[in-house]
Amino acid sequence: MIESINTYSISNIEDDTFITKYYFTDIENNQYLVQFKNDKIGPKSKPMIGNSYELCYYVWDEDVEDWNVNKIVNTNVWSVLHTIFGDILNDFIRKRPWISYIRLEGLVKEVEKDFITQRTKLYLRHFRNNPSPHWRLEYFGGNKITLLINKN
Repeated sequence: MIESINTYSISNIEDDTFITKYYFTDIENNQYLVQFKNDKIGPKSKPMIGNSYELCYYVWDEDVEDWNVNKIVNTNVWSVLHTIFGDILNDFIRKRPWISYIRLEGLVKEVEKDFITQRTKLYLRHFRNNPSPHWRLEYFGGNKITLLINKN
C-alpha cells in the first residue's frame, strides 16, 4: 500500500539535544512540523537524553500565526500520514539506534465525545495496514499508542 501513496519532501530538519523537528509542506501549501521530544532522564539540574520520545505533529495556523495541533486543513490525509509515520519516523529511528520506544496520542477534536478519538483510530489503521521492520505497535485501548523499536 505504501508504494501507491505519494509522500511530501522534508524541507528542513532542526536537531538539538532533546528535540528534533522535521518540516514539510503538502500539495495544498499547508505547512507541517513533526516534533520528537525526548523523555529526559536524570536530575533536572543535569538532564540526560533518555531512550524514549514523544511524537507530535502540528499544522501552521495563519489565524494565530503559530503551530497548532488542533488545526484541521484540507489535504490528502494518507499522504500526510505516510510522510510522518513513514519517511520521517523511519529517518528519525535510523539516526538514533538507542531509542526503545516512541509514544503518540490521538488528541481529541473539540466536538468529539467518544473515548477513542478519530485521530487514534486513523493512526491505528495506518500502523496496522503499514507494518514496518523498524518498530512494532503496542496498543491497549484509549488514545495512547506506543511504537516499540526493533533492535537489528
